[in-house]
Amino acid sequence: MSFKLANPGIISIPLGFIGAIVGTLVSSKKSDEKKYTEIVVKANTGIGRV
Repeated sequence: MSFKLANPGIISIPLGFIGAIVGTLVSSKKSDEKKYTEIVVKANTGIGRV
């Protein structure tokens, strides 16, 4: 028995949204904050430019 959907977005969009939330909660945050600060300093001052 197969289950056919007329619009598969009804399933795929909420699953993608839930996956994005879980991925955000599981990912590391400390290193990301350090990298972000480093990029902001480089972008605003030009320090570390090649």
